[in-house]
Amino acid sequence: MATEIINEPVTILASFRRGLRGGGIAQPEIMHWRGRRYRIARMGLRYPTQQGHRMLHRFTFVVNETMFEVEFDAENLTWQLTKTSDGNPD
Repeated sequence: MATEIINEPVTILASFRRGLRGGGIAQPEIMHWRGRRYRIARMGLRYPTQQGHRMLHRFTFVVNETMFEVEFDAENLTWQLTKTSDGNPD
C-alpha cells in the first residue's frame, strides 16, 4: 500500500451517540481537507490512545477506495489527519 504521512489539521463533522457504558461515541461523517469535502463511506477502526496526559481518539475510514486515519485530541478538541493510503502496492 502506498501510505502517506500527512499530520495536518482537518475539520470533521461528527455525530455522537450513547455508548453501552453511558459515554458518548463519536461517529465522523464528513471531513474537510485542503478545500475538499469527503463524505465518509465506511468506518474502520476506532480506538483511544494516550500521549502523556492527553487522550487521543483515532479513527480510520474509507472514501472512494482511499483509507484515511484521523485523530481527535480530547483535551484541545481538535482533529488531525495523520495519514492516507490508496490501497495500491508501493
